[in-house]
Amino acid sequence: MALEIYDEGREPKRAKYMHKKVICVMFIITVLLISLIPKIEFADDSNQTSNKDLIGDVNGSGKIDMSDVITMLKHLSNEKTQKHSEWKLDADQFRRADIIEDNIVDVKNDVIALLKYIAASNNPKIAQKHPEWLALINDKNNIIVPTDIALNKSQLDMMVGEKATLTATVVPEEAENKTYKWKSTNEKVVQVDSNGILIAVGEGKCSVNATTWNGVTKACAVVVKPYSAGNGNTANNTTNSTSGGGGSGGTTSGGTGGWSTGGRWRRHRPVAET
Repeated sequence: MALEIYDEGREPKRAKYMHKKVICVMFIITVLLISLIPKIEFADDSNQTSNKDLIGDVNGSGKIDMSDVITMLKHLSNEKTQKHSEWKLDADQFRRADIIEDNIVDVKNDVIALLKYIAASNNPKIAQKHPEWLALINDKNNIIVPTDIALNKSQLDMMVGEKATLTATVVPEEAENKTYKWKSTNEKVVQVDSNGILIAVGEGKCSVNATTWNGVTKACAVVVKPYSAGNGNTANNTTNSTSGGGGSGGTTSGGTGGWSTGGRWRRHRPVAET
């Protein structure tokens, strides 16, 4: 039976291997998180302020994105291996990376907080569900975000083929980013473009929503009816087409509360109650 000889140099090697493994796993998780964040297109391609000294903006680019997370992970990797001094954060970068302001940059608190902020910034549904993910960094940066959005109409009645326009006003006026996106809940009924112009394409009901980048939403209820000549006044159209028939026979059911015989209109006789 062979005896295993203990090698004191094996433990540092094992620790070094485990560290590399942890860094790889962290990198894979980060990539997966990037792929899971849906990209929302707004009128402005950035939901950040142009301020160059933002908490969370580790790289100082004026916006907070995944490149800041990568920079933090590189710094943490160098803290363990001491092999890439160029990855070490300088004083300003460290201050911006220290999200929870405890004089330590780590994965558990700072990196995760930044990932949550980026996810909520790019997905209004996440922002609606977890407003605290945005507030943690926005409050530190004194960023005023939208709290409400008002529409010029709360409901619309349309006919197939008709067009209408909705306008939205983001509140408060001081919000630094007031971009929003229009969306129809059923594009087989109503389609809407980026300017709030609606086109009724099919009969039915739906809502047209305006949603800010941080998830504030307001809806307009839309009812679409089939197209009818004369803007829906079918009774008048039928009356005009049947009146003056010169005594032609037959019965036409175009008018309300009457019947036609020989081209003349008569009222219904009241029915006696029994």
